[in-house]
Amino acid sequence: MIATKTPITTLRTASVADLRSLAPLAEEFYASSTMLKKFDINCFVALWTALLTNGNGVVFVLESDGEVTGTLGAVCHPETYSAALIAQEFHLYISKESRGGFGLMKLLRAFEKWSRERGCSEMRIAHLQDLQPVELARLYTRLGFHQIETSYGKALD
Repeated sequence: MIATKTPITTLRTASVADLRSLAPLAEEFYASSTMLKKFDINCFVALWTALLTNGNGVVFVLESDGEVTGTLGAVCHPETYSAALIAQEFHLYISKESRGGFGLMKLLRAFEKWSRERGCSEMRIAHLQDLQPVELARLYTRLGFHQIETSYGKALD
């Protein structure tokens, strides 16, 4: 029997220089949903450059054998009508080939640690309705999250 080497998945915090390397994952994510419009790397880089530079945002990256396989981006901000700090996930995606391991848990643990370090009183996470809503709702509930609201959209095209 030939032994196969399982790639080691590492987690790190992304820098502004890393942002463009997340485009393939973002494009895969957008292509997997009928609810999303076309991904614009320039808009993504502009937003996350500002958030990383001002310290209100973080982007975590999973890598296997030097290839980016997953990411979670989050912001820390005051809750709309109080002084309580909230940590809000803005994007979370793991490539199809890299699912099933511990990558998601690594990202979520890093998000929680980052949120606590900033003094946030709550973490919030979302998912698109057309991408595993039942499975993700079950997982997030098991991890201690609870449903806060349901939002609706209307295309104005």
